[in-house]
Amino acid sequence: MSELGRIAKDIEKRKNLELNLPKYMNTMHTLYHRFAYIHLALNYYTCGEMFVEESELPDSLRKLAARVHGIVQDGLLTNLPADKLVEQVKEIDKIRTEIIEGVTLLTSYVDCLQIYEYVLNRVEYRFNDAVFPFRYRDGSFTQRIMQYILKDKDRMVMRTKVSQVIGQLPMRMTKQRFFEIVRESFSMYLGSEKGDLDDLLYMLRTCAALDEPKQVPDGWEKIFNAYRRLKKTDYKEIAEEEYKKCREELISATEYIHLINNMYQMLQEVVNDIYILLLSMPYALTETKELENCKTILQYVQDQLKAGKENPFADEEAEKLSESFEKLEGKQEQLYEMFSENDYLLDSMEDLTDTMKSIMVDKLYLSLRQIAKLASSSRYIELHKERQTEPVEEEHLEQMFRSFMEDMETSFKKNSKLVNRARMAAVLQALPAFLRNMDECQMYIQQALMNCSDQKEKLACVDLLSELMEQ
Repeated sequence: MSELGRIAKDIEKRKNLELNLPKYMNTMHTLYHRFAYIHLALNYYTCGEMFVEESELPDSLRKLAARVHGIVQDGLLTNLPADKLVEQVKEIDKIRTEIIEGVTLLTSYVDCLQIYEYVLNRVEYRFNDAVFPFRYRDGSFTQRIMQYILKDKDRMVMRTKVSQVIGQLPMRMTKQRFFEIVRESFSMYLGSEKGDLDDLLYMLRTCAALDEPKQVPDGWEKIFNAYRRLKKTDYKEIAEEEYKKCREELISATEYIHLINNMYQMLQEVVNDIYILLLSMPYALTETKELENCKTILQYVQDQLKAGKENPFADEEAEKLSESFEKLEGKQEQLYEMFSENDYLLDSMEDLTDTMKSIMVDKLYLSLRQIAKLASSSRYIELHKERQTEPVEEEHLEQMFRSFMEDMETSFKKNSKLVNRARMAAVLQALPAFLRNMDECQMYIQQALMNCSDQKEKLACVDLLSELMEQ
């Protein structure tokens, strides 16, 4: 067991806290700091390349990146005065919040476009000569789907397959039955933490695309225009030419969303690392050579971005960086293992608040709690929002369900039958647990196929399901 591991065990037993708490917190700050520097150096180089190569990025994203570059220059590559540290932390927190807001807006567009993709997939077969497979029967096709679901005995895999199948089946269900299923799902959260119910409500609203995007940031016009066309289209009477235009705009918008999302993810990784470095800076110790190699890479990226060359990351200087990269190789994995083996302790130390204050390490503890979130696999994790842990009571549960149901009802009144079916299918796909066993699953599949009288839509669903099973 490492020295840090022994200290953590002693803290668990509440032994020698005056000595062990400062040791634990200072060591953890150092591990996080070193890890974040190496991680940042590697990601910052990649991020710089991507921003140079992608000429179509929206201005809103480039402006965010410019502010990040400013913090790297002023906060990491120069000696940051202590009185300026708080300002830099506030700025990186603001940037991080703006990235999350951007990703949330992007997700809203994705949710809406997925609803219309569902619709387009089901009207597509009006414009081709495709036919059902030879000797197609609803019963035999249902059996084939069940064999696909039951092929893997892992419950999680089976549940995923059921969810995917539900999402592609024809949607033929009354609104009353739909709301009964949703109500049953809500009732399972009675007595659970309010945060869990909030997660369910967020997931269902997202799947149903109830929170439609209201903003159009600079450079997002391609996405908005596709959404506007798809929203205004009359799918009951859609002609082939209009269908093709909708499909083209959907594909173009989806590709652009993928590009923006990739850049947001990379930028958020960089921002999280910078945030960790700024928070841990007052408490961490660094290895001189390791720090020099990291700063060499950061400075190179800064220089290339300022130079404005045509191919800035393809010169002789880039080749010279290989030595710095080689010296950092394998280190971040070692550091990650060391802090991840001992960060479990942070959640069990809240009862030590008075002790931490008495020995003046309470600020170190709060800093570590934030750093641990930033270093987690959830890159967009909320830093300042406290999760509601109060138990869900009947009145609160009913209020949440009514809110969702009323918004769905409003959506049903505004949209066509095809769009409403898409929303219902998306919600049910997120709630595969409403089918309590495989017999109910088989019955649901067969009835969905049998109750679909629109042969073109049914053929589209059969082909989509066949494609799913062949993957």
